[in-house]
Amino acid sequence: MAKEVALECWDDLLKEVQSERFDRSSYIFRGVSNSKYTLRPKVGRVLDGQQPFTPAKEKALYERFNQFSALYRSGRLDDPWENIAVAQHHGLPTRLLDWTFNPLVAAYFALEGRFPAGTINSVSDSDEPVEADAFRLRWMSSPSEIHLT
Repeated sequence: MAKEVALECWDDLLKEVQSERFDRSSYIFRGVSNSKYTLRPKVGRVLDGQQPFTPAKEKALYERFNQFSALYRSGRLDDPWENIAVAQHHGLPTRLLDWTFNPLVAAYFALEGRFPAGTINSVSDSDEPVEADAFRLRWMSSPSEIHLT
């Protein structure tokens, strides 16, 4: 059964995942920016009430990506799993969903884009503190899903 923990800051997350009751080996995480998102890969998501990627369009995008990316890639170009993972990494909508065993990686993706430009990983010109939305950590025992939102 899912357990939800409300966290107000990064330190709360660190305390939770470093506590004795948190067995990291029993969980797998998916960091998403909205807890209402379903477990549906990008290529299968409905946008504006329509399914934008038909199987034919999906195949054409994938083939075109492989054709043009081959000039810039090294490694095994004949491995379809490698190709689709690289395609997803570069933003192509695929049938893959990203998961991680590291809750901090999931938290990064859950919070990505929630901070004003120039405030994370850089020095801000302002002395004003950066405030982010509080986020929640939801987890389930493996192999079920875990969402960080």
